[in-house]
Amino acid sequence: MESNAENRQEAYRTRRSGISTDRGKVSEGVTELKAFEPMCYVEVEFGYSHKLKSEDWAKFGVKLSMPAKSADINKVFDYIKAWGDEKLNAAVEELLSAE
Repeated sequence: MESNAENRQEAYRTRRSGISTDRGKVSEGVTELKAFEPMCYVEVEFGYSHKLKSEDWAKFGVKLSMPAKSADINKVFDYIKAWGDEKLNAAVEELLSAE
């Protein structure tokens, strides 16, 4: 009976060699190797402060964080920026129309 360590070692050798095993029987296997692409997080924060007639301040904040593949960072940033601008502008317009 093989130990867990031996099973893990065999699984590692199998993945590296491209040979699959089925309970000790070795057969030729086709493996597809994919390059590891690290995930990143794109985070954008927006803020707006507005002085009210009563000398108080109204403050709005929008913060969004999304995972992205490193190749898609700029696309995700543009998406987040457009979304944040839309939401913040809507909140500001609502505030100004209520004054």
